[in-house]
Amino acid sequence: MLRPIFVALIAQAVLSGCAERDLRGKWLRSQDGGTYLVVDEQDGPVCNTTYIDKQPWPHKLHEAGKISPGNHQISCGPDASYLAFEARPGMTYHFNYWGP
Repeated sequence: MLRPIFVALIAQAVLSGCAERDLRGKWLRSQDGGTYLVVDEQDGPVCNTTYIDKQPWPHKLHEAGKISPGNHQISCGPDASYLAFEARPGMTYHFNYWGP
């Protein structure tokens, strides 16, 4: 009887170690211990440039770029409304949801 519970606990521990999620994306441990951001989705068809902390993000979609750990703002323009996200130290954060 304890065996199925033990297997379930092991499976949960293994799967939870792969990635953490929040409403806007997911974190994965970076390979070199640096902190990175990957923008996996743009804010609609008219948004050609993504801004991080009111600065143009120089990286393409799905391309990792170094970012400082901590809280940041992502938007479609320097003066546009923004969404907040957290870049955790030593992780690669994949931003993939602009919705409400």
